[in-house]
Amino acid sequence: MPAKEAAESLLMSQTTPWGITRVGGVQNGVGKKAWVLDTGIDLDHPDLNVDVGNSVSFVGGESADDLNGHGTHVAGILAAKDNSTDVVGVAAGATVVSVKVCNASLQCFVSDVDAGVDYVASRYTAGDVANISLGYPIEGNPRVDIPLSVLENSVTVAANDGLLFAISAGNDQIFAIC
Repeated sequence: MPAKEAAESLLMSQTTPWGITRVGGVQNGVGKKAWVLDTGIDLDHPDLNVDVGNSVSFVGGESADDLNGHGTHVAGILAAKDNSTDVVGVAAGATVVSVKVCNASLQCFVSDVDAGVDYVASRYTAGDVANISLGYPIEGNPRVDIPLSVLENSVTVAANDGLLFAISAGNDQIFAIC
């Protein structure tokens, strides 16, 4: 293979991140849906199937598009396509929905996260997953603008109704949602 073709092949190769292998490897996610409560998702990212119609922002003055990158990164871990480029997600090719609850500076108000959970709970279908990969200090944080028990209750009600949740542990001094 000529050098130029070899270099292009390396640039176009797909990798499976260590974490994806650690949780059992790539699964076919086509036909599945993940609601990503985060900084948004790059709505036209070529390696993601984004449901733009259901994407929403609870952050004043910002669209559901990701201006930070964290939400798009999370969406890629979840559902990047198995297409021989970039990385592949754990549920490759699943549809992701941007539920923007954090601004471009990664500031997240608990009331916005709660509104996002309520939004997903009112629209999900059986088998959908809501992902919350956020963390911030609780003590003295002005973004804890409603009692965490309100958010915990919203998650509990939605989970008891059948919505599946994937919630991070240890992103920072993360608030606990039980």
